[in-house]
Amino acid sequence: MTGVTREALLAAVAASRRVEAVPVPEWGVTVHVRTLSVPASLDLERQIEAAGEDAAKRIGAQLVAFVCDEAGQPILTAADAGAMLETSAGVQRVLAAGFRLNQVNGEARAGN
Repeated sequence: MTGVTREALLAAVAASRRVEAVPVPEWGVTVHVRTLSVPASLDLERQIEAAGEDAAKRIGAQLVAFVCDEAGQPILTAADAGAMLETSAGVQRVLAAGFRLNQVNGEARAGN
């Protein structure tokens, strides 16, 4: 393996950011889910810690962090979290995609 230039490294990091379209038939829409930046990931971790034992708050924070527009920009706010928890199947589809894209392991999924 050879060394890498600064420009090549920054380009590779930028190219690794992904947005995936996730059909959610339960909601009748396609939702976009993103990989998180380090600051967004740290913010999500803080929110999950603050939620403590409240699983709904932890799940809501994850949905808000993962859901985005086609360009990868967040579209939800913390105020939207409760409304996002109305149907379990739709939530599970979105979370599964977010966990996969962000390489979240089982322990982190549980919010531990």
